[in-house]
Amino acid sequence: MALRQALSLSFLSLALWQPLWEELLFRGVLQGQLGRHSWGQHACCGMTTANGITSLLFALGHFWRHPPLWALAVLAPSLLFGYVRDRHTSVYPAIALHALYNASYFWLTGLP
Repeated sequence: MALRQALSLSFLSLALWQPLWEELLFRGVLQGQLGRHSWGQHACCGMTTANGITSLLFALGHFWRHPPLWALAVLAPSLLFGYVRDRHTSVYPAIALHALYNASYFWLTGLP
């Protein structure tokens, strides 16, 4: 496979596939279910408890593939994606933001 094709496949995975399934699973299912509980709707600084728990689990999920500091660095954008999900009561804006975030990372670093 040519380098250009490999980079294209990496880009598609990083910028489209991963944000789609991660947001559907974490923000759509998990945060949605946690947000149904009254305690999940409590907010501090605009961030709900459901978002906080989901974001912690999202960051923990990155430990299997990334160094610890790298995985922890996922926490801040995850909180933002969760905030967008709560603010718009839809997972689709969070998917779009996550895709843009990942695509920007790919373009800036050239790393998948």
